[in-house]
Amino acid sequence: MNKVINRKALLVGFSLLFVVVLIAITSFVNAGLDPSYWASDEFKTDMLLTVALVMIGTLTGFSEGDNFYRTKQDGLYVVNYNKFYTERQKIENNLDKFGDWVLRLYRKEAYNKIKRYLINENGIKQAELILKLDRTQIEQLTEPKAFEIEGEIRYFNSLTQEQIKAILKVFNGEIRVKYVHESYYLNAYSKNSSKSMYELASEQEKKKRQKLITLMAFRVITTILIGMVLAGLTRDLVEGDKAQAWIKMLSRYFTLFSAVSWGVFISNDMIKDECLFLDYKIRTLEQFYLDVEVNKTFTTKTEEEKAFEKINELLKVGDKVE
Repeated sequence: MNKVINRKALLVGFSLLFVVVLIAITSFVNAGLDPSYWASDEFKTDMLLTVALVMIGTLTGFSEGDNFYRTKQDGLYVVNYNKFYTERQKIENNLDKFGDWVLRLYRKEAYNKIKRYLINENGIKQAELILKLDRTQIEQLTEPKAFEIEGEIRYFNSLTQEQIKAILKVFNGEIRVKYVHESYYLNAYSKNSSKSMYELASEQEKKKRQKLITLMAFRVITTILIGMVLAGLTRDLVEGDKAQAWIKMLSRYFTLFSAVSWGVFISNDMIKDECLFLDYKIRTLEQFYLDVEVNKTFTTKTEEEKAFEKINELLKVGDKVE
């Protein structure tokens, strides 16, 4: 982190130095701002060269920064990556239970989101208790009411129409959490895919060809852009006024340097985001290991037990309908 701060400080210092040099040169040559120059072909050419420098610098800085932060042995990404695979190995013998555990995690997250929506966003203080009521009972809460819940009389304060609508949104399934597949937590690269290695292998050659074409296209485009820059600099130095050529050269060096730095900063931020989610996966796998191996607070049900529960649920629904 300190190195990133130092790079930012270096960029700021270089920017100030560039401004100082620019002021000195323009003062000696008695230069001024000429708005008519912005409509000239020369200005348009300069802008194209600037765009080319920005593209080259940003892409280069991003590529080098990404490689640096992703492979640095004592860096945050490598440390988290190693932690992830340590946790991944610990749960290897219980992967058959992981899908059910992730489903329980989803239900917990969905329930917590509903509570936050009702309590924090709509001020419904009895949210947990209210969720045990049915739609008809909720619609009656325009005034204080008492309802029997699980054999016990419970008392409810009145709600506003807006609060009642918010609760009904929950009942209609409008407040939901997107389900995250179990494979997301088992893959360090954040790919949410349920495909087997056999399926992925069939796509490997296609992906290799796509990557090769992309890299070749990048190389061709970069070469063209570099050629444009060199041609522009040669023309300026040979034909242009020396003072103006120095100004342009300094400006372009600054553009390239700042673009490279910006690319490095972007890569650093993206790696930090990846590390954030990688850390989330580590903590999730740790919790699964504790629930299954250490505390043994989570046990899966057999398919027959699951089927029995579903049949009972259907029978209960049938009783209500009758």
